[in-house]
Order: sequence, then structure tokens, then C-alpha cells
Amino acid sequence: MSTTPPSPSPEVISAYLLLLDPDGRRMMVSVPSGQIPVFKATPAFYPEVEELVERVRSECGLDIAILRCLEEGSANEGKPRLYSALCLSDDCLGPGFRWRDLDEPSFDKDARENLAVIAGNEVERLLADSEPDSPVPWDSPTDWHRRTRSWIEANLSQARDGHPWRIAQIRSWSISSVSRISSGERRLYFKASPRYFDSEVAVTQDVSNRFPEASPEILAGNAEQGWLLMNDLGDVTLAKADRVELWHDAMKTIANVQHGYMDCTDKLERMGVERRSVRAIVETLADWTQDPSRAGLRLFQSEAEGQLRRLEVNLERIEAMADNLEALGLPQTLEHGDLDSTNIFIRNGVPVLMDWSDACISHPFFTPLAPAQARRYPELVDTYLGEWPSYGSVDSLRTGFEIAKAMAALESAFHYHRNIVPYLPYPYPDFRTLEKYIPALLQMAADSIEHTFSVQ
Repeated sequence: MSTTPPSPSPEVISAYLLLLDPDGRRMMVSVPSGQIPVFKATPAFYPEVEELVERVRSECGLDIAILRCLEEGSANEGKPRLYSALCLSDDCLGPGFRWRDLDEPSFDKDARENLAVIAGNEVERLLADSEPDSPVPWDSPTDWHRRTRSWIEANLSQARDGHPWRIAQIRSWSISSVSRISSGERRLYFKASPRYFDSEVAVTQDVSNRFPEASPEILAGNAEQGWLLMNDLGDVTLAKADRVELWHDAMKTIANVQHGYMDCTDKLERMGVERRSVRAIVETLADWTQDPSRAGLRLFQSEAEGQLRRLEVNLERIEAMADNLEALGLPQTLEHGDLDSTNIFIRNGVPVLMDWSDACISHPFFTPLAPAQARRYPELVDTYLGEWPSYGSVDSLRTGFEIAKAMAALESAFHYHRNIVPYLPYPYPDFRTLEKYIPALLQMAADSIEHTFSVQ
């Protein structure tokens, strides 16, 4: 499911920064107040931290890495944000700031009272004697950030056109840490994946080797660490271009890659890619509708139960739909898992598929269902289905594609529940954002099924 929110509003949000020194034992405070500094920023989606990182660089003279967003805040409601961060440079602080012992953080009068409690809990976590075995290694003041920078630098030339390379974090949350590496006009990107996306690097490298025209250029990868260094693809995604001919090309590209992996699923499994089945989706749904407490959501359980009641009414129909989908005989293959229109870039007029973190081995129809446009426009569906002529008539394939809408949403819901949410820091914004997808995906499935039977 897309993790890209609507375009940010032009309002300003206050972002408080619990910034640790390079040793992780002191925090930066404002002078003379001794309080946690606050920076003004546009209220972009909270993992998009580039503006804040650049603001700290310009106002404090420091390179930093965001560890966690501790409070998302709201520009509309006047609620500030709170991040924890680690200083990566030994430069002197700019005027108006100093280092102070990492004790009880204090905030100015404009901050909400709960921020002090949240910051205090974060200090306790950061000062713990033993580091937790976190699947997200960039969220603690360990040597991870130093090691990744050393690895990046080892895979770069020392300079480009006389300009040194500059590394700056642009995104940070529990499902990725992304940095931009720039030298003059050239840009590269570094992406780190958490352990629960442990097959992403291997899959991305393999797709890039087999389908270079449809993939980013991978300059270096470390599958064990979850690190990728990639060439820039530019700033034009399919969401921005949004031209009908590019959408048709994207549908063909998706099918082409899937055809290439139909006979390679055993290889994908050796990479750690999870194999899923339509039958397993139905079985999990039956378990959840029989006992909704098995969903076990911490924040959105009631919303999930409401959607499960809608699905339970149609459980027998869903089982029959699954049988019909399997009867088409399409083989399992590489399924992207989250191919929204912001994960398809346009390079030299050609669609490029990005972000294989949610990849699995599953039904091919699930991948092109992620972009909303492929759900709405029959001509795009027909272009995609036209790449599968040996598996049935256009009408039978189109029927299967309609059935797949509900199944794809259910598979994503169960994937988030099983593979992502259990590893997220509770109750911080990442947990709230991503657990909320589960009832939203259940609702998508229920809507699709009810629509299917209302028009019959």
C-alpha cells in the first residue's frame, strides 16, 4: 500500500530536535534557555527529513542523522513535531547553541506537555546499557551511521569534477533510511532497509541485472546489511508525468518482468522472498472473521473488526472467488507488493520499477492493482492482460483481474500484520501510520467484494 501522503500544505510546523553529540552522551540546547532547540519547517510527511537536516546544517553548522520521529505533530492543530537525532560531525556548534548533559530534556512554553514525557522516554532508551536487537539499526546512536558512510565512501571516487561528495539524509523511518550523495551535478542515492525487508537488496540487484532498462543502476549492494547505492533516476515519477502512453508502457513492463521470473521462484525463495498463495489468504481471512481478536491490533482493532464483519458476510463468496482465480492457472511469480505510481520512475521516457521491499512470490495480477489508475481505467487493464494471452480469453482474464482486487488488498493487510507492524516502535508515529493500513486494506477488500456482487 502506498506510503506517500497527499501533497503537504504550505503551513509551517515546529520541529523540536533531541540532538545527541557524536558520542551519544550529550544533547544540544539553545543558549541561554538550555531548552531543546526548535526549527521551523513545512509540514511534509514526517519521514521526509531533508529540509530539517539542511536547516540544522545551515543554522548550527552540523551534519546530522535523524534516528526517530517521536511525535508527528499537526500543522493544522498547532501541534509540534519531535525528532531524536545524532550529530555526525565534530564541528563546533554555531552561535546560540551548546552541548549539555543528556538528562531531563526541557521545552519552551509553546511545546505540548506530553513532549517532555516522550523525550524523557527516548533519553532512557538512548542511554540504556545494552543496545536492543533492533531490526532498524539506524534508530540508535551506535556506529551504524559511521559504518554506512565509510561503505558509501569506499564505493565512490574521491571527487567528481573537482567537487567533493556530500552525503545528506533525506528520509528516515522504520521502513527505510535514504541519503542523497551529490557531487557537482551528479546525484546518487543510498538506501538502507530494515531486517524485516531482508530480501530487498538481493531482489533489486537481480532485477537490475536481468532487466536493466526497467531498473535503477545499482553501483554497489550489501545484502547482509541491507544497503544499496544507486544512480539517480531523476525527479519524474509516473505520478508526476501521468501520461496515458507511459501508463500503458508501465503495464507492459510489469508483465515483462513477471514473465521473466515465472520459472525462477525457487531462486527467489533462496533470496529470502516469501511465497504466498491465494488459498492462504482465504484461510487467514477465515481465521480472522471467526475470531477477530486474532488481528490483535493495538490502536485500530475496532476499525479492523468493523471491516471483518463486512467480509464475514461474504466469506463463502470469497472462497469461490479464490477458486475461480486459481482456476485461470497463472503461475506464481515475482510480485512487487507496493507498486504505486511514485515507485515507478520515468528515465529517458521508459518506466523504471523501484522499491522491492515488499516483494513476494504470489499471483501476478496483484502487482498492477496497486496504482489506483489500473483499478479505474479498463484500457490499462486490457494492456496488461494482453500480455497473458495463453491463460484464457480477454473476458476470463478480466474477470480474474476483478477478483484479484479483493485478494490483493487482503494479502497486503496480512503482510503488514505479519511482517512489518510487529517490529515497529510502539506507540510512535511509524506504528500509528502503518498499523492503520491494515483496516484500510480490509476496507478496500470489502468495498471491492460488495461492488462485485452489487453489479451482478
